[in-house]
Amino acid sequence: MPADPPLRGIKARVAQVRVRLSLWFDELSAHEGRPSIPPGQLPKGRILRALSADVAKLFFVEGYDLSRQAGWTSDQPFTAEGTRVEAWARRKRFVRKDGTDRHKIASVQDDDPGHPTVNFHGEQRRNAPHPSTTDPEGVLGRKAQGQASKLCFGTPVLVEHRHGLCAAITVHNPIAPAEPTVALAPEDEHRELHAARLTTLGGDRAYHQQKFAAGCRERGVAPHVAGKARVQVSGLDGRTTGRAGYRTSQRIRKRVEEIFGWMKTVGGLRRSRHRGVERTQARACFVAGTDHLLRSTNRGLSWQAG
Repeated sequence: MPADPPLRGIKARVAQVRVRLSLWFDELSAHEGRPSIPPGQLPKGRILRALSADVAKLFFVEGYDLSRQAGWTSDQPFTAEGTRVEAWARRKRFVRKDGTDRHKIASVQDDDPGHPTVNFHGEQRRNAPHPSTTDPEGVLGRKAQGQASKLCFGTPVLVEHRHGLCAAITVHNPIAPAEPTVALAPEDEHRELHAARLTTLGGDRAYHQQKFAAGCRERGVAPHVAGKARVQVSGLDGRTTGRAGYRTSQRIRKRVEEIFGWMKTVGGLRRSRHRGVERTQARACFVAGTDHLLRSTNRGLSWQAG
């Protein structure tokens, strides 16, 4: 084992975040211990059970602020990207409002009441007439043409370009409003929280839209998004795409896939473990906050090693 393992640095950063959030956790702490638990152990256990959106958001923001103070982040070039997180609900609970599907399910529950075998092949499934009885906030959507539709949540993120750290993450309805429109909300929030001076915002072809480009220009931000062939967007032409900074943004923006990969595999965010947008948002903030605590700690160790 190395003399200074990475886990030691991660624990130190988590301790710093806990100190910053001490005012929030005062109500969770106890003055007296339980018969088998000393008082010093109670706060840690209660923090793990405090799965609220407000606490999770503060954990994420304070963790990112530590990285800013250490100089691991940039306040100017960023990338906006989105992914889908599968909802906890199953497709079998995605039934019609008029109750016709429930009669079909009830007719086959004798074989297996917990997991009835229902054949919906050939039937159109739509969000308006088919809400999920398990998680009504999960909607049926697909990431791209040709992919299977799944009950999911939209999850746009904002990534800074210096070391590819996640600067903001939001969970929302992936159908309305559209992802490029929602992507501007984390940018506004990040600007307000950290007094950041965003100058460029990268993105893939899904963001090559007039509303997104116009929203960036209104905020004084240059849209560095990948263009679609034979599609012209006002505010995004050769004067932007011909710059060296645009080519750099297109190269660095791919780092967001590293964040998505870690959050969905190691962080377990491929599928939500909770119902509803609020609790899924809390889970996403905890996972994303842990990701950039780990990344910033590794960066610090690499810098110390030379």
